[in-house]
Amino acid sequence: SELDQLGVKDLSECSVYTIVTIPKDHPEKMTANLQGPVLINPHKMIGRQVISNDNRHLVRVPILEQMEG
Repeated sequence: SELDQLGVKDLSECSVYTIVTIPKDHPEKMTANLQGPVLINPHKMIGRQVISNDNRHLVRVPILEQMEG
């Protein structure tokens, strides 16, 4: 599993980051990739991008719309 490859037993041992895309001409339309978060094992200094199979996790989630709604 991805956790084994990172050398952890539980997701709580990782730092989790999302990749954010900010369009140059329309920064208000920035989106977060929730389908492919980046997991980092801070103790071993290794990380990887993982892909979620959960259909609720989308590739382009509008950040400002989520904050407003």
